Amino acid sequence: MQIDNFKRVAKITIAYGVLLIIFIVLFLFSFFEPYYRNIYLVLAGVFFAVYLFLLLSKPHFFSLEEKNSTLIIRFYNPHPFVGNYRQIKIPIQEFDGYEVRRGLFGQRLVFKIRRGKQTGHYPPLSITALNKEEKLRLFDYLDKIKPQE
Repeated sequence: MQIDNFKRVAKITIAYGVLLIIFIVLFLFSFFEPYYRNIYLVLAGVFFAVYLFLLLSKPHFFSLEEKNSTLIIRFYNPHPFVGNYRQIKIPIQEFDGYEVRRGLFGQRLVFKIRRGKQTGHYPPLSITALNKEEKLRLFDYLDKIKPQE
């Protein structure tokens, strides 16, 4: 089982750059064109709002694969200036399930592990960049390896 949304995240990375460039250009035009200053500032504000919405939704690159009875989860923020590459390795025998949290800016996935009598939670991972089919495949796979109660 392997899930990878690299192509979609590459498009989002390009969108980040394009939105920032358009915002900067419109903002600079507002200084050089006094007659259309208000229009440029409104358009710059709209593009900046779209940029912020995209930034807050955290469309992480998300990759999940199973190797040697270990779940390997790789993820990072595709923003051009802030790319925190991270990896989580969970032995399948310690995997205790998952939880999907819904919020204002998309869904977050929380992995649970069990060691002895203690249960731990990993930080939430954004799955907003996964399409519907990939989410269904991911949830089916995680349900299949989750311990039955």
